[in-house]
Amino acid sequence: MKKFLLVLILFILSFTLSKQVVGQCTNTSAYGSATAPSTNTPIEVSTCNYEDEYNTISGVVAGETYESASDCGSYITVRSGTSGGAVVAHGWSPLSWTAAVSGTHYIHYNTSAACGTDASCCTTTLTCTSCTPPSGDNIDDVDGTTIIDCSATIYDSGGFSGSYTNSEDYSVTICSGTADLMEISFASFATESGWDYVYVYDGNSTGAPQVTGSPFSGTTNPGTITASGTCITIRFTSDGSTTSTGFEINANCVPPPCNPANVTVTQTCAPDNSNYDLEVDVTALVDASSVDIIIGGTTEESSVGVGTYTYNGLTSGTTVLVVDDSDPTCTYSETIIMCSNEHNIDAVDGTTLTGCNYTIYDSGGSTGDYANNELYTVTICSGTADYIGVSFADFYTESIDDLNIYDGVGTGGTLIASLSGSTIPSDITTTSTCITIEFDSDGSIVYDGFELITSCICNPANTTITQTCAGDNSYYDLSIVISAMVEAATVNIVVGGTTEYSGVGVGTYSVNGLVAGTTVQIIDAADPTCIYSETISMCDLCNSPSAPSDECSAAPLIDLSQPFEGSTDCSYTVGAENPAESCGVSLDNDSWMTFIAGSTDVEIDYTVGDCEPISDGIQLNVFSGTCATLTEVPGSCVNPTGENTTGTWNFTGLTIGEIYYIRIDGYAGDLCDYYFEPVTGVVITPPNDECPDAELLTCGDTDVASNILATADDAPSGCAGGGTPAEGVWYSFIGDGSEVTISTDNPGTNFDTEINIFEGPCTALTCVGGDNDGGVGMTSSFTFTTTNGTEYFIYVDGDGAAIGQFEVSLTCNTAVPCDADAGAWD
Repeated sequence: MKKFLLVLILFILSFTLSKQVVGQCTNTSAYGSATAPSTNTPIEVSTCNYEDEYNTISGVVAGETYESASDCGSYITVRSGTSGGAVVAHGWSPLSWTAAVSGTHYIHYNTSAACGTDASCCTTTLTCTSCTPPSGDNIDDVDGTTIIDCSATIYDSGGFSGSYTNSEDYSVTICSGTADLMEISFASFATESGWDYVYVYDGNSTGAPQVTGSPFSGTTNPGTITASGTCITIRFTSDGSTTSTGFEINANCVPPPCNPANVTVTQTCAPDNSNYDLEVDVTALVDASSVDIIIGGTTEESSVGVGTYTYNGLTSGTTVLVVDDSDPTCTYSETIIMCSNEHNIDAVDGTTLTGCNYTIYDSGGSTGDYANNELYTVTICSGTADYIGVSFADFYTESIDDLNIYDGVGTGGTLIASLSGSTIPSDITTTSTCITIEFDSDGSIVYDGFELITSCICNPANTTITQTCAGDNSYYDLSIVISAMVEAATVNIVVGGTTEYSGVGVGTYSVNGLVAGTTVQIIDAADPTCIYSETISMCDLCNSPSAPSDECSAAPLIDLSQPFEGSTDCSYTVGAENPAESCGVSLDNDSWMTFIAGSTDVEIDYTVGDCEPISDGIQLNVFSGTCATLTEVPGSCVNPTGENTTGTWNFTGLTIGEIYYIRIDGYAGDLCDYYFEPVTGVVITPPNDECPDAELLTCGDTDVASNILATADDAPSGCAGGGTPAEGVWYSFIGDGSEVTISTDNPGTNFDTEINIFEGPCTALTCVGGDNDGGVGMTSSFTFTTTNGTEYFIYVDGDGAAIGQFEVSLTCNTAVPCDADAGAWD
């Protein structure tokens, strides 16, 4: 019996010891460390502990009770002294344990009491449950007061551990009471997202400006906020339902920043960019009595004052420091890069480049992509009186990753373009001697980025143009005031291609009785590339007979034989007719016009003036079909054009003679004047539809036209070989005795043509000859010898009912063979 009892006791003891060993885990990998909290505010040790790792916790106090937790529900072992030291406690999360000794403790995490492991992220926390809550004020208790304290703590109305209530509106101001700035940090933050808000004001009342990001809502911690002055104001509001744990805000006082010396650093590069000179201009000492100037870590000047200091022949990038002698933390600093014409924008972030011809890439350079969450800025100044021009060799960004262009120094200048997407932007020119380029990417999706090239653009004469419209808007007068010549000695004033004044200077000049929109150019007489240009609209674009209609079904057929003028600022509304978008972008003030295709390919030049309020210009696209069944012509989207820009609009795949619809919309509702001028492919009413209006050709001339809108009102009888004339147009030329060839066998011809040639006058035409299909394909060509001084007329039409675009040419051969009879030789 005693033997049996002994065996039983040994078995129980063995089982108990084995149970004690299980669950007392010892991992070998350390990850995450923290100091044990001294209040009962939980701390986060790690957001990614694996269940085969341990935390290192310093500052544990003997006798205090702590709670270790893992959001994976881990099995936890607490050891003291070393990571394999004495077991303090073990069990499932959350595990409460009391420290027997002070010092560093080690918290091991596993998947089971058998010390299982897993490599998934767990968030681990530690709370001192026996510690007292931190001191502080609930915002409802101090509502409407001003607290002067550099160590204040403000909670929501629920205090340290509770939740706030519904329908609250409390505010409190905290001031340093000294010259120090007030700074607050959020130890915790959780409000009902989108409904309950913490407002932070930079000043001593809710009338002060809000700080960046305010108001704050949700669970994203606002972090640390420093006021620009000695006070900061906090306001909390909650709606009528749903509450959360609120916030803990801790106040702190920080010394105000010093005011370093006012400094301008100018870099002058050698012509071959092999070295550069620096001019450091100290214009004011501000808080300092004297300063040291340090170039690349070497003190070049000691205890100097206001003045200009030069350093020559520098051959690498460097940093310029101007340091307050009495406060070495008070510095002006500027990084100078080695002279080069090509830079990634991140490499020159925050700098100013001086010169004309730079190439700026995104951070990925010429071949790579930019990155997420970028914000880089560079300023480029001409260093002369010249403006800065920008053109783009490549451009592709996410639609919400913006390249912003500012006219002037810094992002405080005028925003002249905000660019994104995959369309290469139009050229940009400043109205000052500097341009600032800012690139801003969001947190996801990156693309190839951009390559932009800067150049110097001359600074033209300062000009103001005033338009005075007649009472019935049938004509207008212009007053052109040149107030300063800038870089020019004299200028020419050109209106609509006609030089109205030559070699003039400062003064007021008038041009009267203009009956169409036109372009005014003030051209430097010594430099014809230096131009001030302004496009003037015909008076009252909205009520002109050719104004686009608000609805597709009423769209006018526009005669584009002259530049067409229009405006999105005509109270246009978005109609019910499809499609509901333009180029994939929503509509705001679209309008409609139609044209007839004279070719499968169309090219139209456009000009866009000032735009308000977005300054992005207009968006354009073309449709085929009818208003009830419109189909967008592929590749016809321009979206957007940009403000104060010119460009060429190309689209293809059209059917000759068909009507197409153009939709014009102000991008994001922009109100802009615009102008179209066809280059090719758009049918116009022929000005030479009748013989007396024949267009004069001379040797070597060509003309691209069409017979689509010709009337055949005075179609002649055909000449031998010239077929039966139908709808066509007239040309004329004066013979000079040479052999001439009249031909439509040219690239601009796209249909079956006929030509007939006559001796004049129009009232008594006499056939010379004609041709149908004498050229390549179905083109025409006729050659004959002219009589000197005789007027000839050419009629170009289509074979039968054929219509389309043609290119007619007149070629002269002065080496005409002699036709004399040689006679007989003796």
